[in-house]
Amino acid sequence: MKSLRFPLIVAVVFIHSFDNNLLHFGSHPWFANVQYLFSQVFARIAVPTFYFVSGYLFFFNIDNWTQEIYRQKLQRRLTSLFIPYIFWISSAVLIFFVAQQIPALRPFFSGVNKRVEDYAILDFLQAFWVVKPSISPILYQFWFIRDLIVIILLSPLIYYFLKYLKFFGLFILFAIWFTAPPYLIAGLSFPCLFFFSLGAFFSIYKINALESFYQIRQVIYIYPFIAFLDFMVRGFYKNQYIHNTGVALGMISFINLMYWLTVKKEIKPIEILASASFFVFAFHEPWLSLTKKSIAYLVRPNSEAAFLLIYFTTPILVILLSLAVYVGLKKTFATFLRIISGGR
Repeated sequence: MKSLRFPLIVAVVFIHSFDNNLLHFGSHPWFANVQYLFSQVFARIAVPTFYFVSGYLFFFNIDNWTQEIYRQKLQRRLTSLFIPYIFWISSAVLIFFVAQQIPALRPFFSGVNKRVEDYAILDFLQAFWVVKPSISPILYQFWFIRDLIVIILLSPLIYYFLKYLKFFGLFILFAIWFTAPPYLIAGLSFPCLFFFSLGAFFSIYKINALESFYQIRQVIYIYPFIAFLDFMVRGFYKNQYIHNTGVALGMISFINLMYWLTVKKEIKPIEILASASFFVFAFHEPWLSLTKKSIAYLVRPNSEAAFLLIYFTTPILVILLSLAVYVGLKKTFATFLRIISGGR
């Protein structure tokens, strides 16, 4: 499972590099299409895969659910999820506040949302949960961690739901995810609920997920066709069904690919990249948006090639910056780094 981390984090960064605002510089269909294909189709398998792995590992080697197991699980996630969540969002609030006081930086850190200096107590609390009209906290990639914390709090219900209803229960969750809008309320998303439960199902019933997926590895030939179809019919009525089919097949294909590389071909993941994955996730925003806005402002792109160059190089630069900061902190403040990275 370790081999999955860094490639999925790269996909997450590319999801966040998607930006229709760049198109304000002009009409560039090639850039718009390439950006959509990579960020909104291929990369979209990342979050469901992370939820699947989280559910699988959370229930791994549990024979019977007890209050003591639940307490131990929550205690571990306090360190691995909740403390980093509080730290990184608090840091974002501080960064936004400071940047909004500097005239040269203010345009890059101010948008439709209220300025931090105008926050009331409720605004500070909402910054840690959801800053409307979005569905995310102020550091928006942390909606993933927020939803994961919520689903872990609900883990006893998931365990007994799957234990008693078995495959039928899993099918109910699949049907809800496949047909319903992603969110019921902020903090409870159906993709999180289904894919976390899917991973849980494999662990609860002692099914080897990697071997099971490898038995249907032929889907890797089907996935590109579904992904291209998803791209072609974007914006059409009920494209959700095609998109979700692609997400499910893409997740299986990606896990199979990594399984083949690491187990069948015995290619070992690079340890530093795997261990730095959470830090890259936490650190890449708001610096990705700032870098992208700055380059677009300075370069004023006016060609397809310039737009594509910005789209591909910006996330790569920010990932390299994140890794450099991670290595620097590991050498100088290793304990602090371990705390803000959830012990990873």
